[in-house]
Amino acid sequence: MQLNSFPRTQIMMKAQIDSLLELGWDFMVQHGTYTTKIHKPTGILTFSTITFRPKVFVAANMVKRDASKCDKGIQIMNSRFAKTNYANSETTELYMADEVWNIDIKSAYANCLHINKLINDNTFNYLTGLRKSERLPAVGMLAKSHVKYFYSDGKCQSVEPYREHTSQIFFFLIHEIDRIMREIKFILGDYFLYYWVDGVFFKKETPLKKIKEVESYLTSENYPYNWELCYNLEYFRHDGNVKVKMMKGGVRKEWNFKDANLEDKFVKDYLNEIAKKKL
Repeated sequence: MQLNSFPRTQIMMKAQIDSLLELGWDFMVQHGTYTTKIHKPTGILTFSTITFRPKVFVAANMVKRDASKCDKGIQIMNSRFAKTNYANSETTELYMADEVWNIDIKSAYANCLHINKLINDNTFNYLTGLRKSERLPAVGMLAKSHVKYFYSDGKCQSVEPYREHTSQIFFFLIHEIDRIMREIKFILGDYFLYYWVDGVFFKKETPLKKIKEVESYLTSENYPYNWELCYNLEYFRHDGNVKVKMMKGGVRKEWNFKDANLEDKFVKDYLNEIAKKKL
């Protein structure tokens, strides 16, 4: 029996779990990205951070069906891909500007699925017909995960993690978009500031020749894109962290992330040490 759904808050979930522990009931807590479900003898309590329209789940099932059945999808599911989806300038420590350029790939993951022939035209059209805020969750369900906590005799007896068998397809999408972003970073050179997922930010004074080269590259990879001018940029990189603030689309945006160059430097130093030993 499905009981009512409630907003997912720490207080509400803890109160419910504590009461079940006091009663000494056997129950299971399934905790996922957007939803936590408490399975108890009298039914299921659902706590959600967000509620999606049925169309989102339809799109997710269409994507999963297409991608998991094609030859390339099967090959991808048996592979492993990194989850890196950002990078920042290796040379710029502090940068303030009234204006900076931003170029975004349109519907990046949907287009990546389509370009790589992991979904058919019908699925692509349905997916891109969703609202912008719904497309990523629909595709992200390829890597759906949750953890199950089994309670008995007043305490947690076991933990069981779960990850969707199609998860590597989603990580492949991350890998592919990151590959595109890294190439753009290389083209822009010292004018590059940082990229985040499918959007690149770079200096306003970037030569037109380089901008045209970025456009040509995206076109050659069959990715549509959008241009946008962002304002009041504050870029600060120090002690292994990067902080960025700006006005984007009329909204004040802020990013805080680890300096991506630290990991790159570690790998380069490690490879250099190996090379020295071999010499």
